[in-house]
Amino acid sequence: MKIALLTDAKLDFNGAVASRFIYIAKEFAKQNIDVTLIGRESEQGIQLKNITVISIPSTNSKNRLMEFLSRLLFPLKIISTCLFKRFDYCIVRGYWIGAVLFPFLKLFRQKAIFDLHGYLYKEQIVEGRLLRAKITRILEGIALSLADKIIVVSKGTKSLLPPTYYNKTIYLPNGVNINEFNQPVDECKSALLIKKYNIKTDKKIVGFVGLWEEWHNIAELLACYKYLNNTQILIVGSGDNLDKLKNEYTNKNIIFTGTVTHSQVKGLLKLIDICVIPYSGNFYQAKIKGYFSSRKTKEYLAAGKPIIVSDIEGKDPFLQEGENMLSYKPGEPKALAQKINQLLNNQSLYDEICRNNLRLAEEFSWKKIITESSLLD
Repeated sequence: MKIALLTDAKLDFNGAVASRFIYIAKEFAKQNIDVTLIGRESEQGIQLKNITVISIPSTNSKNRLMEFLSRLLFPLKIISTCLFKRFDYCIVRGYWIGAVLFPFLKLFRQKAIFDLHGYLYKEQIVEGRLLRAKITRILEGIALSLADKIIVVSKGTKSLLPPTYYNKTIYLPNGVNINEFNQPVDECKSALLIKKYNIKTDKKIVGFVGLWEEWHNIAELLACYKYLNNTQILIVGSGDNLDKLKNEYTNKNIIFTGTVTHSQVKGLLKLIDICVIPYSGNFYQAKIKGYFSSRKTKEYLAAGKPIIVSDIEGKDPFLQEGENMLSYKPGEPKALAQKINQLLNNQSLYDEICRNNLRLAEEFSWKKIITESSLLD
C-alpha cells in the first residue's frame, strides 16, 4: 500500500500542521506502509526513517510574480508526483490543495482523504475578509464533496459538516509524543533558557505555549498579572498582535519569547508551573461543544502540568473540572487570577491534577489514537 500525506506547511516539528502529519506518517511506516510526505521546504530540513520526504522550496519573495510562480509550482508538483507514483491514498491538509488535486485523483482512481480542522471561510468572515471567504467556501466545498473520507479532529468539527457527510468521517484528534516529554530535564539547556529569557526561578511561572489565533485572548492572561504575587507570566511562541502586546505589557515579570524551536518549547514547558488556555468567548468556535482539539493541550498533559482554561462550550471535552483543570469565566482577568492563586495555594489539588494529567496524556499518544481510529483500516 502506498500513502501520501500532503500539506502546504513547512516540514518540521515547529508547526502543528506539519508535525501532525509527520507523526501520522511515522505510525504508518511502523505498519510497513510505503509512506511519502510532501510539503514546503524547512530551514532545518528533515529526514525520517522509512519515509520518503519531498520538500518543495518556498521563495518567500517580495516580488509578486516570483511568489505567484512559487505558489503555482506547488500544486503542479503535487499533481505530477501523485499521478506518477500512483498512491493508493492521498491525505491532504489544505482546502485549495484538495480542490485542485482531488479531481485528478478521482480521474485516476486514487482515494482522497481530507484532514478537516474547521471551516476556514468562517474564520475569514470574522476577520472581515469577505471576498476571500467566498472563494474559500467554494474551494472547501469542492474538497469535501470529492473526498472519499474526511478526517475530523474533534466531534465539534464533525458537527459543522452536512449530515450527509457523517458516514465518511474518521475521528482522529491531535496527539502527543509521550516519550518526548518523559525525558529527564537537560540541566545545561535549561540553564541557558533561564538566562536567555531572564526567568526567575524563585517565582512561580504561569504560561501559555504555542501559536495563538484570534480566538485566544492572550491579553486577558497578561492583564491578570496585577492580581498575582511573586509570579512571572511566560508567553512562549507568537501570534495575533504580538508586537502590540509587547509594547503594552512591559513589566519585567511578563516575558515574551517569540517563536522558538520545538526542542526549546519542551524545555520552557518544563519550567512552567501552571498552563493557561485563555479562549475568547466571542468567536463562533467557542459556542460549538467540543470544537477544539489543540496540540498544546496534549503537550500540557504530557508534561504533567495543571491547566486553567476559560469556560466555553468549545473547550476540549476530556478536561474535567477539578480533575484535569480549573475553569474561569472568559473576559474576567481577575477570575483567572483567582484560579491561579487557588492552585498555587493548594498543594494537594495541584499535585493531584498533575498526576491525573500524566495519566490522561497516555490516551492521546499518536500510536493509540491512530490505532483506535479507522484510518489504518
